[in-house]
Amino acid sequence: MLLNPFILLNGNAKSAIEFYTSTLGLECSFINTYGNSPLQVPETQKSWILHSELSKDGHPFLMIADIDKTQSGNKIALSLNFTDLNRMRELFEKLSDDGKILMPIEEQFWHAHYGELIDKFGIHWMFNCQKSPS
Repeated sequence: MLLNPFILLNGNAKSAIEFYTSTLGLECSFINTYGNSPLQVPETQKSWILHSELSKDGHPFLMIADIDKTQSGNKIALSLNFTDLNRMRELFEKLSDDGKILMPIEEQFWHAHYGELIDKFGIHWMFNCQKSPS
């Protein structure tokens, strides 16, 4: 299991990626937009960042994405990345106790199982488990 900070922005993720890569000496090792996904979004949001990964010396350091968030609040989530789906489900259940499930764990188009919750302390958690290549 790996833990990564995930910054959630409202339409300015590209600027944040440029800022953090230049100021922290990071490399953008992965980037995908909403327009390159099967998700239905308004035309104005197709260039928004669905997922990006910034790395340092080949190791994941920070993730950044755009979300349509009209209200202010926490802009950081913690992303847990698993190789064991059963372990992910177990921890998801434990962390959701007295919290709020935003998205149950389900199979996703990026060949992973994914879910989100806010725990009883108000912390936003993202759970991801890549499927093994067949």
